[in-house]
Amino acid sequence: MDFVCEAVFISNFKLHSRESISVRGKTFTVFFEESAGLYRAQAKVKWKNPSMADVPFLVTGFKDIEGLRKQVVMELERLLRGGEIQAPGY
Repeated sequence: MDFVCEAVFISNFKLHSRESISVRGKTFTVFFEESAGLYRAQAKVKWKNPSMADVPFLVTGFKDIEGLRKQVVMELERLLRGGEIQAPGY
């Protein structure tokens, strides 16, 4: 399963769906977007490192939305467990 976590904005992605995903008692609003058969997901998060305040959480490079949803949950769990994310962003 290939995935990439990065902070980039590509204008040709269109909104596919907006979902609330709960991880470790915190609820994140995740935007799933699609372009040319590829999906990505992004959400605002409150990072522990203040220099990353404007950087969204982003997982991209999936050809199926279900695989992307699973990867989003796994990545949010990993980042929360490691203390890199403090809370959902607003």
